Amino acid sequence: MKKIYTIIFLLLVLSVYSIYLQPSEENSFTLYQLADISEIRPQDGIKYSNVLPTVYLLNQNGITSRILNYSKNYTNCIIEDIYNWRCNEGNWVFGVQNRIYFSNAMPEDHVVVSRLEYSLNWCRWYFKESLLHFVTKCPLNLIFGP
Repeated sequence: MKKIYTIIFLLLVLSVYSIYLQPSEENSFTLYQLADISEIRPQDGIKYSNVLPTVYLLNQNGITSRILNYSKNYTNCIIEDIYNWRCNEGNWVFGVQNRIYFSNAMPEDHVVVSRLEYSLNWCRWYFKESLLHFVTKCPLNLIFGP
């Protein structure tokens, strides 16, 4: 029993480290979003589905967004630093102000969340799948991130 508490404690410490203390890329901002699927899939009993994270990077010409292996450059931007910038792409205005993402084109059913909330939503899905998936995947997701 003492071993189980030790393992749980170590997982908790690693989770806190990875979520709050682990340094991120110096010139990047990651946008975590959840999409409300409660009307589309009410049978699941889970309100939100995870949207792939978008990483925004500073570059010499402006901002680059990256989702998986797809990248797009935006050059019509006003940039102070990675936590304060704004880009215009046609009628689309988006950016980050004081570490908070904004966009006039984000779908209404999307919610911007923290990395922890994003990981915890994955844990809800793992639990729905099976207790074994929850026990094995959730701690890893909390420790190493999405």
